[in-house]
Amino acid sequence: MKMDDRRKAERASAERASNTARMTKTAILGVTNLETDRLIGQMTDISPDGLQLATSKPVECRSVLNLRLRLPEPIQGSLFIIMDAECVWCKQGTEARTYNAGFKFRSVTPSNVTRIQALLVSLGKTKESVTS
Repeated sequence: MKMDDRRKAERASAERASNTARMTKTAILGVTNLETDRLIGQMTDISPDGLQLATSKPVECRSVLNLRLRLPEPIQGSLFIIMDAECVWCKQGTEARTYNAGFKFRSVTPSNVTRIQALLVSLGKTKESVTS
């Protein structure tokens, strides 16, 4: 089964962020490890179930990290989405010394669900396609 075949939820690419009126062209959605306060990578894809990061170092599969995603604008008064996520895959990127890693959210609070849905809408998904 291909990776794409397992995806059920709508997702949005961060590439669309630079094309929306609600986000600046320089909007980069950085993701840090909350425990170490170190940048892990840049979000390249997100859905209500998880996200994909572009990283400069490989991420160990099955590792669980406490992630902090910086939002381009406040949602519900917060500039961050913070949650635990498990790395379910990691592979070398197309450029030297780059990697792509897929994370599945472990538990999502109602406020984070709302923030993720609002982020999806701002990245070009409609609210109807996100909630159905």
